[in-house]
Amino acid sequence: MYKVRERIVHVVTGPNTWKARHIRANPSVSVTVTVQRLPIRVRQAPPAVITFSGHATVVPVRDVDADLRAELMRGVDMSDDDTCVIQIEPAGRFVTYGIGVPMMKMRTPDQALARVPIS
Repeated sequence: MYKVRERIVHVVTGPNTWKARHIRANPSVSVTVTVQRLPIRVRQAPPAVITFSGHATVVPVRDVDADLRAELMRGVDMSDDDTCVIQIEPAGRFVTYGIGVPMMKMRTPDQALARVPIS
C-alpha cells in the first residue's frame, strides 16, 4: 500500500523484508509505476509507465503521522514491530512512456517517451 503526501511516496512493508534491508544498505532507488489507461489491456500497445529515481528512508510506522498511518494501513491491524514505512523522495526527472500520448503513438517509442523535471 502506498500514499503520496507532500511530494514523498510512502510505502508500507515489513522491517525485515528484502526491500527494507536493501534500502537501508543503499538508499538510492528507482520506482516504476504502471498506469492503466483503458479498462482492458490492448495487446498492440504496451502499458503506460512513470519511472523516477529518488532517495529512500526506512522509518518505523510509529514515527509516521497518525492520519497517514491510518491511510496506509487501511484498517489492517498489524503491530508496530511488523510494519515500517519506506519514504521515497523523487529526484531528477520523471521518465514517462505513453502518458498524454494517443494510443497509436505508443507504438513508436520516440513519440511516446518524455522526461519531465521533478520540481
